[in-house]
Amino acid sequence: MLTTDGGIHWTLQPSPTSNNLNSIFFFDDRNGTVVGDDGTLLETRYGGVTWSSVTSGTAANLTSVTVTPSGAGVIVGSSGVIIRKAFVDDDWRLQSSGTTTDLESVHFISANDGVSVGRNGMILWTKDGGVTWEIKTKGLYTTLNGVASAGGDFLTVVGNSGLILHSSNGGQTWNVQASGATTQNLYGTAFSDVTSGIIVGNAGTILGTTDGGQNWTPRTSTVTIRLNFACFSSPQKVFAVGASGTILRSTDGGQTWTKRTSGTTAALNGAFSIDSLNLVAVASNGTITRTADGGETWNAQMMAPSSLLAVWFTSPSTGVIFGTPPDIGLPTTILRTTNGGTTWINVRAQASWGVIRSVAFTDAENGYAVGDAGVMLQTKDGGASWETLQSPTAQNLRAITFSGAGLLTAVGSGGAIIHTRPGGVTSAELSAREGIPSHFWLGQNYPNPFNPSTTIEFAIPRPLHVVLKVYNVLGEEVATLLNDNLGSGPHKIRWDAFGLPSGIYFYRLQAAETDETRTLILLR
Repeated sequence: MLTTDGGIHWTLQPSPTSNNLNSIFFFDDRNGTVVGDDGTLLETRYGGVTWSSVTSGTAANLTSVTVTPSGAGVIVGSSGVIIRKAFVDDDWRLQSSGTTTDLESVHFISANDGVSVGRNGMILWTKDGGVTWEIKTKGLYTTLNGVASAGGDFLTVVGNSGLILHSSNGGQTWNVQASGATTQNLYGTAFSDVTSGIIVGNAGTILGTTDGGQNWTPRTSTVTIRLNFACFSSPQKVFAVGASGTILRSTDGGQTWTKRTSGTTAALNGAFSIDSLNLVAVASNGTITRTADGGETWNAQMMAPSSLLAVWFTSPSTGVIFGTPPDIGLPTTILRTTNGGTTWINVRAQASWGVIRSVAFTDAENGYAVGDAGVMLQTKDGGASWETLQSPTAQNLRAITFSGAGLLTAVGSGGAIIHTRPGGVTSAELSAREGIPSHFWLGQNYPNPFNPSTTIEFAIPRPLHVVLKVYNVLGEEVATLLNDNLGSGPHKIRWDAFGLPSGIYFYRLQAAETDETRTLILLR
């Protein structure tokens, strides 16, 4: 559609294609380009009055087009496609992007410096006007689903695509462990002592270690469905729970497994061993199933109108269960028992807490829970009441554990690893698919979109001079948030966009040889 009066009136223009059109940009008041699905590329030489098809050289979906301050045109699309022409009358030519990941947007902040972003956290950067591109991140930051302490300073974290991380110093440094050649998503892990541990995951995956998590080997599970959680009730007895009400029991430390009848067909999301005979598991349909004979038989009882995700007992009589809100706008589900699970009562909660996925107690009175959007809760009265803690992340937190070193560790999406000691959050990290990165990291601002302020997180591997600036879509600097020497580790800064109009902005962080840019949206 075309307007000649500032958008008051629009007229439909004839188009040479019926394909979806995704992006438009003008070189000047007469020459413009439109891109769309299936390699569609249209150009106008007459200010948009008429359009003609141009060969793009690709059948990929073209998603974004822009013009650099020097007048070069750049197009990005699916399968990592990048097309460029040096000036308005030049021909379009395919460029090498170095990736097959779908690219969603492209923008230049100067004649030479530009960024393209895409699926799975893909960020490409160019410093020569789009002729060559460098992958700044390639989906390295994967979701972490489970964490367990093997005692002392030993921690194990599991995540998607077979990721296993191991720390022997309380989470100060991490190493990637061999996962028995599995690429399945891993969801839960548990240890009976400093040497023996179990990991469970998708497609019935069970891995075992006898050397404290240095090496993991596959175990035969007898099922091919998703396993969500594992727990030990004694050094030799271990349980795994998962989809379709699955409960597996091993009496030889996880070497062999047998299936037990749970009393429900709903997915079991969490479990807790009160002692060697009494265990409790919780399900996605609000069911609580219990055993009093070491897992031989289980009795299920429907207790809540929402999905139950996590359970913890501080004593044989006192326990808490967390789950999803029963409906949009309703408070988070929190159940508490003081009679060993015979009856459960609702604990007062808030709707803003959302989905709580994991809970851990440091003693009978003090406990912590984590969930989506970085929510962190604390209780000081054995779970009778809960309050929010300030969280250093907006990532979804999926698991939390307490180590003997007095440290709570929570993990979640985006590779988030958060350390907290009783009293508050002390540090936050981001882990990578190949291991915890020792390099510079720039996180996505939160909230996003925002009004009027937002928080930006980043981490640097050593003391560096750091510059953080914000630019508008024209590449004009609108704010300098930071220009100072900083120590190594995680940092965050809050930006108030007072006086700026709604729109897309870019924040750019420079430190030593590293240069990263991300997009933020101000929505008044």
